[in-house]
Amino acid sequence: MNKKIKLKTIFSMLAFFGLFFYYNVGITYASGYMTSEYVNLSTSTPSATSVTHTIHFKPSAVTGIKQIGLKYCTVAGAYGAACTAPTGLVLPSSAGVTLTGFGDTVVTSGAWSSPTETIVKTTTTAETIATDHQIAISGITNPSAGVFYIRMQTYSDTGTTVIDDGATASAAIAQVTLSGTQRESLTVTVAGENSVSICGDTTQSTTANTATTVNFNDLNGTTAINSGQSITVSTNAVNGYTASIAGNHGLLSGASYINDAPQIADLSQGTVSTTWSSYTGLGICAAGTDAKTTMYGTSPYYYHAIANGASSVAKTLSSAAAPVSSIKTSVNYKVNVSPTTPAGTYTNNVNYTVVPNY
Repeated sequence: MNKKIKLKTIFSMLAFFGLFFYYNVGITYASGYMTSEYVNLSTSTPSATSVTHTIHFKPSAVTGIKQIGLKYCTVAGAYGAACTAPTGLVLPSSAGVTLTGFGDTVVTSGAWSSPTETIVKTTTTAETIATDHQIAISGITNPSAGVFYIRMQTYSDTGTTVIDDGATASAAIAQVTLSGTQRESLTVTVAGENSVSICGDTTQSTTANTATTVNFNDLNGTTAINSGQSITVSTNAVNGYTASIAGNHGLLSGASYINDAPQIADLSQGTVSTTWSSYTGLGICAAGTDAKTTMYGTSPYYYHAIANGASSVAKTLSSAAAPVSSIKTSVNYKVNVSPTTPAGTYTNNVNYTVVPNY
């Protein structure tokens, strides 16, 4: 055989085996990249302890995942590139890992070596690429500040054959305290009520009742006259409010009185008095959402005295046990006089009191 041909053949064979060994040594990498990667932190407060980081991703291929590698770094980069652990980060000394969405969710081991976590599953059940895969790691101490990256790799075996690469990021952000003060509030509005029905009686249509005036006009000595006002309350008092009325005497003209109707001149705060009949004197009735129905009823309605002679005894008009907004209570003033009542203009001042219960 020609020596030149023989040497050439041997050289070709050596080159072939050299290439064969070259392509079959080292870690095998796939070209897959996981998708939908992100991480949720149970709290992002810097240096917080006992924190759970839940990492989400979707695999690129329907294949069994045996091992997952996680690496916490201060900068983004390939999984095997240089990595500096975030300052203050402490991974737990034992694996507190929960897997969700994997074909097999049993963790055989979790090798912790900050900033790297290696999670080994029991089996390599084929994964679903459309399923959100979650790795929840508990017992972490957050970095002391700033952005950090979590580089990821999945393997079909224990750390040799790579399936997918991926990464996500988060930040340790100082807690923000939100604060504001709601001050106590109370709004009270008094208005005249004209030609409206209060407690089943219609107020005068010719009366210009206002916020400060209740006008009975001419007292005719034959029929009762009705005039009205309303008191509207808004308050944020947690225990609501109480509205009341008081006066120190009846209607007065010089030395002559039109007193509270004697038949209803009670001092009771909690019981009904009586319906209005052909009485003489002055009485009040309250109606509305918060009106004290145990005193004034609802149908029939009952009348109470504002005061008893010279004694000033406040009478509750309405109340609530919680905050209210624009709650209106209407007050009907009913007066009737004897035909023998001395002539004159009869007046008196009464006071509304609203007490919020904070």
